[in-house]
Amino acid sequence: MFSHVITGIGAGIVYGLLGYAKSEEKFDAKKFSRALILGALAGGYAAYAGVSWSEAYTFLASAGWVALVDFALKLIWKKVKKFSRNV
Repeated sequence: MFSHVITGIGAGIVYGLLGYAKSEEKFDAKKFSRALILGALAGGYAAYAGVSWSEAYTFLASAGWVALVDFALKLIWKKVKKFSRNV
């Protein structure tokens, strides 16, 4: 179970960092810690529910790619808009 929680915290870290990368707001430790806590809870629940690593990996890989592409496109779009205003 502990490894599921650690994995959830890792996912929360990645999610939180990507969220701040796409936004222009200053770092807020309270918001960031919320992502870590939610990740830990999700990992703990997955262990409690008996979700296997392969099931979790398949789900997270799919959801993760969707979120990653979404974050990346929003970040690129903001940079393009900001660059076009300065030109």
